[in-house]
Amino acid sequence: MPTACCGNAASKNAPTAAMIVKVVDTVGADHVSLRSDFDGSVKTACDPSKLSSLTHALLEAGLDTETIGKVMGGNMVRVLRARLN
Repeated sequence: MPTACCGNAASKNAPTAAMIVKVVDTVGADHVSLRSDFDGSVKTACDPSKLSSLTHALLEAGLDTETIGKVMGGNMVRVLRARLN
């Protein structure tokens, strides 16, 4: 499987950032989140140690910091809190 995101350079993450922006534009920022299987038990196409470069690519793609916070984990925390209470 090709690496989808999380290289060292923001430019490597530009296609992933563009896809995230498209999804945010389509369904709204409150409904987009990165998946949560970075615990090592499942092989992923993304190296989580490089997520900062994805954040940088999202900034370069025009997302504001509030939206990026939602996508990078805020929405996941919100949904889990709502469902686990």
